[in-house]
Amino acid sequence: MRSCLPVVLVLVLVLAACCDPGPNATGVLHAAGDPFGTWDFVPDPTSCTNGYDRDFIGVDLTDHVRVVRFLADPAYGYTLVIATGGDIAYPAAVFHAADCATFEVSLTTDPGDDNGDAQSGGFVVACPAPAPNAMIGGVHGSIEFAHCDADSID
Repeated sequence: MRSCLPVVLVLVLVLAACCDPGPNATGVLHAAGDPFGTWDFVPDPTSCTNGYDRDFIGVDLTDHVRVVRFLADPAYGYTLVIATGGDIAYPAAVFHAADCATFEVSLTTDPGDDNGDAQSGGFVVACPAPAPNAMIGGVHGSIEFAHCDADSID
């Protein structure tokens, strides 16, 4: 029986590693008009990372061309930031709930996360392009994300 113990321990460790759900993101945002052009944002399914180590509550998603940040802003409430050049420090557009016809959100901390910082949730938005371009486009769609953890940053 003792000879089986190391095998059992290895199997338990392998199963635990395989069962970690890891980050996941699905959905699509459609954008048209200035200042962002026309494109569909489909997040890399494993690209979601939380803002825990970067001092915000929310997540960053990428399709390796653009970055979409969804966050709980203490001054403005839930906010959607779009960086078309891939660098979130230079956003093309920032949307607050008051700017949009539809802005439905969900953001929770995963209860089973080992360090308590993984975020799950999603958003549904329909927002006109920022003035003065509001009549010629905007962004709309929905994204769901789960288990977005700082540990998943590449």
